Amino acid sequence: MDVLPPARAAGKPTAPPLSPFPPLKPGFRSPAALWQEYHALPKAPLIVTLRPALPLPSPANLDALLATAVLQTEASRWHLNDRRERAWVIPLPLALVDVVQVQRDPDARLPVWATSPLLPEGDGLEAVCLGHLATVRGLLRHVRQVGHVPVSAWTVRAATIEVNVALEAILETRPRPAARGHSWGGFTPPYWHRPWHQPLA
Repeated sequence: MDVLPPARAAGKPTAPPLSPFPPLKPGFRSPAALWQEYHALPKAPLIVTLRPALPLPSPANLDALLATAVLQTEASRWHLNDRRERAWVIPLPLALVDVVQVQRDPDARLPVWATSPLLPEGDGLEAVCLGHLATVRGLLRHVRQVGHVPVSAWTVRAATIEVNVALEAILETRPRPAARGHSWGGFTPPYWHRPWHQPLA
């Protein structure tokens, strides 16, 4: 599977995740501009390490944590107090491995981000991703806890592996939609949003 540009979905030209799309605040920069900014950034294999202050009860999704950080740092782009909006698709400084149209929400174009989950490794948790090092590192400075567990430290470093090797490692571990999946659930932030759940490989 190739790393896709955000203009491809379902075999035809379309922007990725433009619906459901966060409502715009008049006079502020739009989320669409942030999509363009992040897409233009060069992406490379990265190793992201989380050192929690206490053991985490389960693995964590790096893309979900980055999405939370984007909402914190780019709050002026969205009506964050609009409770009618249950789920937003947030741009991330990561490569895309796929863009998925969800049958239960046919207007949605949902990203499958090029990152593995944060999985136990030594005394911390580790993820492989294809992203922009400085931007990923900057966003994770705003993630000070995972669930109710405080974060002791984040480390983001370049991985000494080729893109195809990193992508293979990512696809082996991350949830992604499949026509005949062995489970059912989320594959993109917010993972809890049931209308976007799919059969998963």
